[in-house]
Amino acid sequence: MLDQALAQLPEEAREDWKLLVRADTAGATRKFARALRERKIRFSLGYPVQEQVGQAARCRSPSGAGSRRSTETAGRARGPG
Repeated sequence: MLDQALAQLPEEAREDWKLLVRADTAGATRKFARALRERKIRFSLGYPVQEQVGQAARCRSPSGAGSRRSTETAGRARGPG
């Protein structure tokens, strides 16, 4: 499906633009992430994690970057974070 979606973009977009693919829980699979990495496409996958997993990720992130919550375009915090 990824290749079909990419094929819908104008050819110049596929060559010159830096793409960022975003997916929610339904798209957050290892297979999809691997396909994106193989094509050198940046991506952001969202999925819920248990609090213990979230804490561990924040501890391992450089400069505490993982401790910030994602925000909507308007700057409001999204969900319980």
